[in-house]
Amino acid sequence: MSESSYNIERATNGLVLALFLVSALFLGVMLYYVLQDIDTRQSESADETAVVVDRPSPDRPGPPVESLNQLAA
Repeated sequence: MSESSYNIERATNGLVLALFLVSALFLGVMLYYVLQDIDTRQSESADETAVVVDRPSPDRPGPPVESLNQLAA
C-alpha cells in the first residue's frame, strides 16, 4: 500500500497553532476592553464618591432625635 501524501500530524499541528494564535488574540482583545472598562468606571465613580453631609448650623437646629430613631429602625 502506498504512502498517503496527506500528513495528518502536520495538519493537526497547523490546526493547534492556528487555534492557539486565535485564542491569544482573543484574550488580548478581551484584556484591552476589560482594562478600558475599569478605567471608565473609576473615572465615573470618582465623581460619585464624594459624600456631602448637611450639618445643622447653630441657627437652624437639626431634626428631633425621635425622627432619627424612626429612620434608623
